[in-house]
Amino acid sequence: MAVPAEATHIQPQPPSVTTLHTIVDLVRRITHADVASIVSFSMADETITWKAISGFRAHTLDDLHPFVHPQATGIVKKALAEGSVGIFQGIGSRDEFPAESFPVTAAEGVCDLAMAPLRIQANHSGALIAGYRSRHNFTDDEKRVLQDLAEMGALVLANSQLVDTVSAAEELWERTFDAIGEGILVYDDQMRIVRGNADWPSFQVRYKLAGGGQELKQGEERIADLNYTGHISSYGTREPLRYEKQMLDGWFKARFSAPQ
Repeated sequence: MAVPAEATHIQPQPPSVTTLHTIVDLVRRITHADVASIVSFSMADETITWKAISGFRAHTLDDLHPFVHPQATGIVKKALAEGSVGIFQGIGSRDEFPAESFPVTAAEGVCDLAMAPLRIQANHSGALIAGYRSRHNFTDDEKRVLQDLAEMGALVLANSQLVDTVSAAEELWERTFDAIGEGILVYDDQMRIVRGNADWPSFQVRYKLAGGGQELKQGEERIADLNYTGHISSYGTREPLRYEKQMLDGWFKARFSAPQ
């Protein structure tokens, strides 16, 4: 007996997330790094947030929560000012880079890493990081590659922040628009209805059609009529729910009337 498969919905990733993962994968291939990652920094509270990782063995991206790291933030600030790549060598073995100050890096067995800064906004920055599990001497070519890819990462992060801001504004507008009690329609330059607030007629309909003792058809759908003010109605202006009744009449005819 076959066991029905359970469907799993996978939320598609935003294009910016996919691009950041592509960048860190490129870093590993080009520089032969053991790990690579992109992080963002809040200069206000010195918090690091992981945006993309590659080559990590002990963590997934979902495991990595934001944390405060004044030392790393300071190095990024210095690298931004100098237009250079920050270098950490001897993580976990040198007093200036103790393992407890680099918990994720140390847990991944990384001892040397390079950090190319990302200039995003005045109060936010980030870094593209390449790490090695054994001693590594960073060449000028490797640093240049990191800086070039860091510019791409900075652009992606800045654009994703802009999208988040626009999306939040759109959501606020939608809530405000739908909260208005009066019915409102928005027309384009061709006088076509492109938006109506939540006051337009709408129903969630569940139906079953039977005949001759048998079930012929059943279904569930949501119906709405954005153009409810543009139809000639057989219901008077004093008729309660006249627009809803008009919409249901039209839906019923379209769904169940026999073809002419």
